Amino acid sequence: MSHKMKSIPFLFGMAFLVSGILLGGCRRGARFSDTPQPLPTTSSGASGNASGVSGSPGLVLFQDDFQDGQPQEWRAASPWIVHQAGSDYWFTTTGAGAAWVTQGLTWEEYAFQASVRVDTGSLLLNVNTTSLGRYMVHFHPSGVYLLKDQPIGTISILAQTGPISTSAWHEIEFDTQAGHLQLWVDRALWIDTVDPTNPITVGTIGVSSLDGSQAQVDNILVTRLTAPLQTAVIEAPPVSSAEVPPDVIPQEMSSLPADDLSETEAPQQDDPAPDQAGLPELHASRVSIVPASPIQGDEITVAVSIFNGGEASAGGFNVQWWPEGPAFVGCSWDAGSLPAGETVDLVCSYPGYPQAGSFQWETAVDPDNEVIESDDTNNWTAGEIVVQPPAVSLKDPVNCRAESWTQDSITLRWGAVSDQNREGFRIFQAGASVEGEVGPQTLTFTIENLTAGVEYHFDVRAYNAAGESSPEVCSVTMTLNP
Repeated sequence: MSHKMKSIPFLFGMAFLVSGILLGGCRRGARFSDTPQPLPTTSSGASGNASGVSGSPGLVLFQDDFQDGQPQEWRAASPWIVHQAGSDYWFTTTGAGAAWVTQGLTWEEYAFQASVRVDTGSLLLNVNTTSLGRYMVHFHPSGVYLLKDQPIGTISILAQTGPISTSAWHEIEFDTQAGHLQLWVDRALWIDTVDPTNPITVGTIGVSSLDGSQAQVDNILVTRLTAPLQTAVIEAPPVSSAEVPPDVIPQEMSSLPADDLSETEAPQQDDPAPDQAGLPELHASRVSIVPASPIQGDEITVAVSIFNGGEASAGGFNVQWWPEGPAFVGCSWDAGSLPAGETVDLVCSYPGYPQAGSFQWETAVDPDNEVIESDDTNNWTAGEIVVQPPAVSLKDPVNCRAESWTQDSITLRWGAVSDQNREGFRIFQAGASVEGEVGPQTLTFTIENLTAGVEYHFDVRAYNAAGESSPEVCSVTMTLNP
């Protein structure tokens, strides 16, 4: 569904705002390579989600490695473009400009990870960006500054460190959680601070650059934080120059053209806006997987019911089912408008899990946050599915016979061919009732409490976790003498 929100050519203009004061930060242990390396942040944890150095794995909200040659979901002002060098692509600038992710205006409590490189000038990474304010990390050859821009045009310095090394790729993580801000550089904690006054808690990510800058970003990954930010020892280099005098900030502001700060409306979406009386609230009221414990490679049916528990109709939205977390979409549905208080049922056939084992699946309602809801914390549902290995052919026991018997018992014996897939033997009576189980090396079994004069039929089968050998291949029929 569509919504309007005042947004941000000010990203472009405000980059100039900090040109004199915002020096940058240096980081130790940097990668000195000509191309960015993928961030080590996409390994799956127990939840199947991505995890950064902050130690709080969560749902992937956004990612872009630019390998398709396009800045997906970015709104960019020249000169931010996707640059290609052989088979590698990254987002680059050679001057003053800005770019921001259009889908993230309602994001909160997340980790913004990126590979960054500053060759000349400076680079700014922005979080919680709306028309009302934002936080920025400014990388400059002279130092790194954590800045608060609220209201737009009023900048304050929250923290400062020494610089990062230039002309080298660095791994950056910028965490924001209810006013608690952390900056990690090459997996070391550089800044850890809490904004005590009117913290900015919601908004998208962005990048900005100033005149004379040459900088690149790549491997963008935004994940929802699901636990408090971890504590660690600060390992930032010391400040290499005197702190910028506070009066420099308004001086820089006064040099900005007025139209640089003009606000424009975000581009319209295709779906209708929500009712003004309230907001929708979407969640998965039921997720069914049939069969519940499938065999490896077997097709499964996924059924999801989405309920709108809010006070307004929801416009069109997307629902996804992830068999192993958000790295792979198993089912995707585009649902139409859903009135308040109603449910839509969605069904999909998934071709099956290629491997056996235990997997954490997830269902995401409106994963791109296109619908403004009264509560979007319940848009994700997770569960576990155990996929069984395919049946393995077992070698049948041979030469079943009655070794000894009494009036009320019988001892069976059989032979067996070596079989590493066998976990043991089961003894059946009349083809149905299981009288007992023995290990793979045991070749006898005694059945007691029988009745003389009654005919009994016993069947011995090999078994493992996937099933049993053929029935009635090795059997004994006998009547005990009175």
